[in-house]
Amino acid sequence: MRREPELAHGRFALAHSAGTRGRVIACSAGAFAQGVRVDMSVHHALARCPELAVKTENLADREAAREALYDAAASLSPGIEPDGDQVFLDARGVRARWQSEEGFAAALHRQCERVGLAVHVAIASGRRIAQALATADNIVCPVGDEAARLGPQPIETLGLHTRLIESLKSLGIHRASELASLDPAALNARLGPDATRAVHLARGEDDTPVLCIPRGRNVREKRSLDWEISTVEPLLFVCKSLLDAGLSRLLCRALAAQHAEVTLFLRGGAVHTRKLSLTATSRESSVWLRLLRTSLEAAPPTEAVTDVQIELDGCPFRSTQLALFERPGPAPEQRAVALSRIEALVGTERMGTVEEPPSHHPHALALARWNDDQVRNDSNTLSDPNQHETIVGAHLAMHTFRPPRDVRVRVRTGAVVSLDAGAIYGRVLRSAGPYRSAGAWWCTDTAFEVDSYDVELEDHTLYRVNYDRRLKRWRLEGRYE
Repeated sequence: MRREPELAHGRFALAHSAGTRGRVIACSAGAFAQGVRVDMSVHHALARCPELAVKTENLADREAAREALYDAAASLSPGIEPDGDQVFLDARGVRARWQSEEGFAAALHRQCERVGLAVHVAIASGRRIAQALATADNIVCPVGDEAARLGPQPIETLGLHTRLIESLKSLGIHRASELASLDPAALNARLGPDATRAVHLARGEDDTPVLCIPRGRNVREKRSLDWEISTVEPLLFVCKSLLDAGLSRLLCRALAAQHAEVTLFLRGGAVHTRKLSLTATSRESSVWLRLLRTSLEAAPPTEAVTDVQIELDGCPFRSTQLALFERPGPAPEQRAVALSRIEALVGTERMGTVEEPPSHHPHALALARWNDDQVRNDSNTLSDPNQHETIVGAHLAMHTFRPPRDVRVRVRTGAVVSLDAGAIYGRVLRSAGPYRSAGAWWCTDTAFEVDSYDVELEDHTLYRVNYDRRLKRWRLEGRYE
């Protein structure tokens, strides 16, 4: 029903296999009212309810529903124990937050509805007691009232194995109250220790602890498609529902996502994986969908898609702190979408933030992936007025020519006398240098050896010229401002 929630309000049944010979494993309230029952054949169910919508069980959907149930439970209690299609919570101390156990049960019910699940909630003093009572919505069993609440329950709800249930029924024991009236010692001699534990459970005596298992932050949603998809728009429609489901699970645990991994299972067995990243955490599926659209349009899958899986990494949500004396910039989500579109146009290797690599080469330049935190820290550092005064007073800015311009240079006794670079020419009044820089001698392709000179022309402008000793070539590097 997480996949198609509209079926919950109609006549719907879930079968373990396709075809009319399959068995019904679950049904909606509308189908139950028409006579559909669990373990009934699909053919028999359709005979009782001709308008019944029958869906085949999907293991991926079932696993995703279980994980969503565990996430909803983990959002309300730090101690949870997953157990198949059910989960046990440590409910000690819930009164301080929800005033009562009933309020806690209602909050847990709402959290499960938020992730698309319809559940039964029971709160009791013992793990197995709560499991036996979880047959209706929001049951709270006060301490000392366990035996009375369990009495009308069938013995099947006590979690006993099939052979013990058959043995008890052969003795005429069908209710928990009937089981509680038996002598544990006599029953132990006849049916073994499991029967003794069953008697104590029927009397409301249960000390089974909740084994708390920590939960990871990542969430994964997977869907097996009913038909193959070979175009972008239908694929985005499927991905949107997966993103909505995954982000709602993160929201239950007060988390957001900054990185996502989309895995497409293609026809023929090939697997296509692509990674998406934002410069800030986000809980908006529309932002992730625009990033995914840009990625798919830039490099669509080569074959039809049969299965889709999306994994989101959970991380604390980071709100944007605006500065008092600076103009507000774009939202981090909008910046991430714009950067992804630029990346799709120019390529990953041509987009990023400029950084200075560990090299003495005069033209050394590198691009690093956009880091929003680093850019914010750099801008705050440069906005320091004391540091700004130090930079201006101690250094000259140089207008670098990219690419460097070819220049003819006259040298006399190791000093530059004149230069001619077309529009820039003249006699040199003063020169300083050479300043030699060399490196990467171990690599023929990237090795360099450059002599740099600072010169002042007749119009009192300052320039930097370089002489490449390997290429035997002069170049005009830039002009000081």
